[in-house]
Amino acid sequence: MVVASGVVLSMSGIACGSLRRIDAAILLMDFCGYAALTERTEGAHMGTLVNEYFERIVPPVLDRGGELLKFMGDGVLATFSLKDLQDDMVCLTALNAAIGALNNVQEWNAEREASGTPVMELDVAA
Repeated sequence: MVVASGVVLSMSGIACGSLRRIDAAILLMDFCGYAALTERTEGAHMGTLVNEYFERIVPPVLDRGGELLKFMGDGVLATFSLKDLQDDMVCLTALNAAIGALNNVQEWNAEREASGTPVMELDVAA
Protein backbone atom coordinates (compact mmCIF):
# COMPACT_ATOMS: atom_id res chain seq x y z
CA MET A 1 0.00 0.00 0.00
CA VAL A 2 1.35 3.39 -0.95
CA VAL A 3 0.77 6.17 1.51
CA ALA A 4 1.44 9.54 -0.02
CA SER A 5 2.50 12.17 2.43
CA GLY A 6 2.35 15.72 1.22
CA VAL A 7 1.37 14.85 -2.33
CA VAL A 8 0.12 17.80 -4.32
CA LEU A 9 -2.64 16.88 -6.74
CA SER A 10 -4.71 18.89 -9.15
CA MET A 11 -8.38 18.34 -8.46
CA SER A 12 -11.16 17.96 -11.02
CA GLY A 13 -13.95 20.41 -10.33
CA ILE A 14 -11.49 23.08 -9.17
CA ALA A 15 -10.27 25.86 -11.43
CA CYS A 16 -7.36 24.98 -13.68
CA GLY A 17 -4.10 25.51 -11.87
CA SER A 18 -5.61 24.98 -8.42
CA LEU A 19 -3.80 22.54 -6.18
CA ARG A 20 -4.53 20.92 -2.87
CA ARG A 21 -2.05 19.13 -0.62
CA ILE A 22 -3.29 15.83 0.78
CA ASP A 23 -1.93 13.12 3.04
CA ALA A 24 -3.63 9.97 1.84
CA ALA A 25 -3.52 6.37 0.77
CA ILE A 26 -4.00 6.24 -3.01
CA LEU A 27 -6.11 3.70 -4.89
CA LEU A 28 -6.05 3.39 -8.68
CA MET A 29 -8.45 1.02 -10.46
CA ASP A 30 -8.43 0.41 -14.19
CA PHE A 31 -10.04 -1.89 -16.77
CA CYS A 32 -7.65 -4.53 -18.05
CA GLY A 33 -7.99 -4.95 -21.82
CA TYR A 34 -10.20 -1.89 -22.33
CA ALA A 35 -8.47 -0.80 -25.55
CA ALA A 36 -8.82 -4.25 -27.13
CA LEU A 37 -12.50 -4.38 -26.19
CA THR A 38 -13.20 -0.96 -27.73
CA GLU A 39 -11.98 -2.31 -31.06
CA ARG A 40 -14.70 -5.01 -30.95
CA THR A 41 -17.54 -2.94 -29.46
CA GLU A 42 -19.64 -0.01 -30.67
CA GLY A 43 -18.94 3.38 -29.09
CA ALA A 44 -22.42 3.70 -27.54
CA HIS A 45 -22.06 0.22 -26.05
CA MET A 46 -18.70 1.15 -24.54
CA GLY A 47 -20.25 4.14 -22.78
CA THR A 48 -22.88 1.91 -21.22
CA LEU A 49 -20.26 -0.69 -20.33
CA VAL A 50 -18.00 1.84 -18.63
CA ASN A 51 -20.95 3.25 -16.65
CA GLU A 52 -21.90 -0.25 -15.49
CA TYR A 53 -18.27 -0.85 -14.51
CA PHE A 54 -18.14 2.38 -12.50
CA GLU A 55 -21.39 1.37 -10.75
CA ARG A 56 -19.48 -1.62 -9.37
CA ILE A 57 -16.19 -0.04 -8.39
CA VAL A 58 -17.22 3.38 -7.06
CA PRO A 59 -19.58 2.35 -4.19
CA PRO A 60 -16.92 0.36 -2.28
CA VAL A 61 -14.73 3.48 -2.29
CA LEU A 62 -17.45 5.87 -1.17
CA ASP A 63 -18.92 3.42 1.37
CA ARG A 64 -15.52 3.32 3.12
CA GLY A 65 -15.02 7.08 3.20
CA GLY A 66 -12.81 7.35 0.13
CA GLU A 67 -12.83 10.34 -2.17
CA LEU A 68 -12.97 10.04 -5.96
CA LEU A 69 -10.36 12.41 -7.33
CA LYS A 70 -10.70 11.64 -10.99
CA PHE A 71 -12.26 9.42 -13.62
CA MET A 72 -9.55 8.74 -16.19
CA GLY A 73 -11.17 7.14 -19.20
CA ASP A 74 -11.69 3.61 -17.93
CA GLY A 75 -9.91 4.23 -14.64
CA VAL A 76 -10.60 5.76 -11.26
CA LEU A 77 -8.20 7.55 -8.93
CA ALA A 78 -9.35 7.62 -5.31
CA THR A 79 -7.80 8.64 -2.00
CA PHE A 80 -8.36 7.74 1.62
CA SER A 81 -7.39 10.61 3.92
CA LEU A 82 -4.84 10.12 6.68
CA LYS A 83 -6.34 12.99 8.63
CA ASP A 84 -8.77 10.98 10.79
CA LEU A 85 -7.16 7.53 11.08
CA GLN A 86 -3.74 6.01 11.67
CA ASP A 87 -1.77 5.17 8.53
CA ASP A 88 -2.25 1.41 8.85
CA MET A 89 -6.03 1.76 9.30
CA VAL A 90 -6.30 4.03 6.27
CA CYS A 91 -4.32 1.52 4.21
CA LEU A 92 -6.56 -1.31 5.41
CA THR A 93 -9.64 0.75 4.50
CA ALA A 94 -8.28 1.38 1.00
CA LEU A 95 -7.46 -2.31 0.57
CA ASN A 96 -10.96 -3.28 1.70
CA ALA A 97 -12.42 -0.89 -0.87
CA ALA A 98 -10.25 -2.51 -3.55
CA ILE A 99 -11.36 -5.99 -2.45
CA GLY A 100 -15.00 -4.86 -2.53
CA ALA A 101 -14.56 -3.51 -6.05
CA LEU A 102 -12.80 -6.68 -7.19
CA ASN A 103 -15.58 -8.83 -5.73
CA ASN A 104 -18.25 -6.70 -7.44
CA VAL A 105 -16.47 -6.98 -10.79
CA GLN A 106 -16.02 -10.75 -10.34
CA GLU A 107 -19.77 -11.13 -9.67
CA TRP A 108 -20.58 -8.94 -12.67
CA ASN A 109 -18.21 -10.97 -14.86
CA ALA A 110 -20.02 -14.18 -13.86
CA GLU A 111 -23.30 -12.61 -15.03
CA ARG A 112 -21.71 -11.36 -18.26
CA GLU A 113 -20.07 -14.72 -18.97
CA ALA A 114 -23.37 -16.54 -18.42
CA SER A 115 -25.02 -14.25 -20.98
CA GLY A 116 -22.19 -14.70 -23.49
CA THR A 117 -20.86 -11.15 -23.26
CA PRO A 118 -17.19 -10.30 -22.78
CA VAL A 119 -15.91 -10.07 -19.21
CA MET A 120 -14.00 -7.11 -17.85
CA GLU A 121 -10.99 -7.61 -15.59
CA LEU A 122 -10.03 -4.98 -13.03
CA ASP A 123 -6.44 -3.95 -12.29
CA VAL A 124 -5.84 -2.38 -8.88
CA ALA A 125 -2.87 -0.45 -7.54
CA ALA A 126 -2.89 0.74 -3.96
